[in-house]
Amino acid sequence: MIQDVRSSSDGEYPKRLIDVGAVARILSVSTRTVWRLHSKGEIPRALAIGSSKRWTVQSIVDYIDSKQQGK
Repeated sequence: MIQDVRSSSDGEYPKRLIDVGAVARILSVSTRTVWRLHSKGEIPRALAIGSSKRWTVQSIVDYIDSKQQGK
């Protein structure tokens, strides 16, 4: 899934916004788990756009990278 959002061969990610469903798919968890992680401050803060919440692809990729380095 993460490979699908790459914008070019140099590994840069667009400043694309994704919703909770996309975050859940990238992390392979339920949307409820995404909200739980968000409320605990364990994943990056979502941007509020009206009443919707969105994350940047880069913030989620950075989160995954930080978790992999912490092993």
